[in-house]
Amino acid sequence: MKNENQKNRGQVRGYLFERVLCMLLKQNDLTLVQPDRFNRMKVRRIRENFIELKGRGGWHTIDCPFDYRGAVPFLYPLRLIGEVRYHQTTVTRDAIRNFIGVLRDIQENYFIDDSLTAEMVRERRMEIGIFFSVNGFQAEAERLAYSHGIRTVSYKNNPLIQEIRQVIDVLESQYISYDLFAQKNTRFFLRDFEQMIRGELSGSELVERYELLPEAAAWFVRLFQAVQKIQSSVMAATNTGMVFHLLGEEAFPEELFAGTDVAVGHICYENLGEDNQIACYLELEGDERKRRFYFTLPEGLSEQAIYGLGVPYAERDEDGDRTERVLHMTMKLDGIRRSLTVVLGEDRAEIVKFF
Repeated sequence: MKNENQKNRGQVRGYLFERVLCMLLKQNDLTLVQPDRFNRMKVRRIRENFIELKGRGGWHTIDCPFDYRGAVPFLYPLRLIGEVRYHQTTVTRDAIRNFIGVLRDIQENYFIDDSLTAEMVRERRMEIGIFFSVNGFQAEAERLAYSHGIRTVSYKNNPLIQEIRQVIDVLESQYISYDLFAQKNTRFFLRDFEQMIRGELSGSELVERYELLPEAAAWFVRLFQAVQKIQSSVMAATNTGMVFHLLGEEAFPEELFAGTDVAVGHICYENLGEDNQIACYLELEGDERKRRFYFTLPEGLSEQAIYGLGVPYAERDEDGDRTERVLHMTMKLDGIRRSLTVVLGEDRAEIVKFF
């Protein structure tokens, strides 16, 4: 809240957004890592909803630790090590440098002896680092992450996330104190908050349970509505492994892939009319409803770093040339996990007039 120090206030905003982001990520065949009898040497919960993973030199709190349900040939089971930042400014190089150290420490914490216990085999993972930022990255931070194989996902100028961000800012500044996370008797607030954004608990019940100001209930409702507005959450990757988080207000057009694994799409640009902010979204050819799936392109990387050069691809354009710009995504259609590809055609700019 306004009378608290800036570090605590930033943590509150980050905690709330992490719950929202985890809810969106779960739609991508990802399972939140939890301590159990098989991984107790490497995973622990220090407080409700705060998970730590053990590295070679110590324990590290991870904002979004997820295991991928699918299997990828030639790789150990994939584990997502997600860092989330809810800064008012862009993420700096120092934040990326710190994350590199955490990720490397976790990746190096594997020891095998002659006993080769079930726990050693069961918990072998390929850890992938991914850094999420509400307000984007400095160019040098993005390049540093890229050079170390860390994926960066920005939500800067994403209208669906910005709406959520506006409500979280109000909740933190006027209604939610850091004490809710520091006091032992209220350590379950994040659990109940997550139930609220899923619709399992009302905003009024949350207000009553934690003795918040009554006016906060209306803002919890607005947050619930903003989160529920996102009907599709799809992770897509380019040929270089660059990750785009596609968010849409409507369901993904599965019908376009009824008889094929390939579709054509375009990256479109939209003027939001707020300080000349430009949003970008993916639109697929053949979609009569022209559904939009918003994401944020990296600002500090070149076109070659994002899409690659000289990468052979089975689809060719009318002149027989290789198609370089593609997006790959994996999702379940009719209960079957499918690997889909979107070939990117020319970009399109939407002309917006203000009267």
